[in-house]
Amino acid sequence: MKEGKTMCKKIDVEVVRSQLIAWMADNGKSQAEVSKSMGISASALSMFIKGTYTGDNEQISRKAVALMDLVHRQSAVAKTPGFVETSIAEEIITVANYAQNHCDIGVVYGDAGIGKTMAITEFAKSNPWAILITADVTSTVKSLLEDALYKLGRVGVTSNKAVAKRQIVRELKGSNTMIIIDEAQHLRLPTLEAVRGIFYDACNCAVLLCGNENIYSKMLGKHRAPFAQLFSRVGICRGFSMPRYQITRDDVKNIFCQDVELNDQCIDYLHVVANKTGGLRSAIKLFTMTWEIAIRSGEEINLEMIHAAENYLIRI
Repeated sequence: MKEGKTMCKKIDVEVVRSQLIAWMADNGKSQAEVSKSMGISASALSMFIKGTYTGDNEQISRKAVALMDLVHRQSAVAKTPGFVETSIAEEIITVANYAQNHCDIGVVYGDAGIGKTMAITEFAKSNPWAILITADVTSTVKSLLEDALYKLGRVGVTSNKAVAKRQIVRELKGSNTMIIIDEAQHLRLPTLEAVRGIFYDACNCAVLLCGNENIYSKMLGKHRAPFAQLFSRVGICRGFSMPRYQITRDDVKNIFCQDVELNDQCIDYLHVVANKTGGLRSAIKLFTMTWEIAIRSGEEINLEMIHAAENYLIRI
């Protein structure tokens, strides 16, 4: 079935209704999940399934067919490689463990795409006491407190910073919770001071700041004085910048040979890509595109396919 083909045909609502009910049962999908994916209300889907919906049943049917088709197509595409503990990821997790064990502040920084986010995400999955927050350019003290409360399951709490701070202290003090902040280079001084003053000083939580080199240079460069309170509390810090730190060939092989076999030429080429600008992230995108080409052609991955895949990506 070609994408969009169902939109041009007359649709049998009763057939689609039966297909949708069976599809939801086979895939363990709830009505709430499916209605959200279809962009309709849960009540509308419920009535459609019962056959009592008085609105446009054909429109809902088309959305249902489109969703089932999309999920089917997504199941047939190349998979992004799962987490592998690379040599760099191992060191990042070591820093996280040290910060947790000593209830200290840790800093991990390095080039984009080397696997920092994947490593701390895996650490957070394996450690239920860890709260992972991703910062961005809009992050403020208020949004950071709200993110923390949301992660604690406190939805709809007051937006008053003083009240939120007191609630966080009540929740976290003595809890052995660890606060991990990814993309921490986006945090401005007042927000970093809140991290130090609230999570570390008041709650006695371990803290891990993860980001690019800006998070470290802030504390060492011309702005060092304002960051002195935070700088003096950092108990462990590890930087990973190329070319000093490299993704090893074994790392590349372990990552990309989880589900497929690759010859030495392919592994060597992906190893080179993983150590250029964009790092491991770029290599993963290149591999995924290559695997997609291999699936469509029915052939094994080869170097020629990798070069063909590069035409669809931003070249470094």
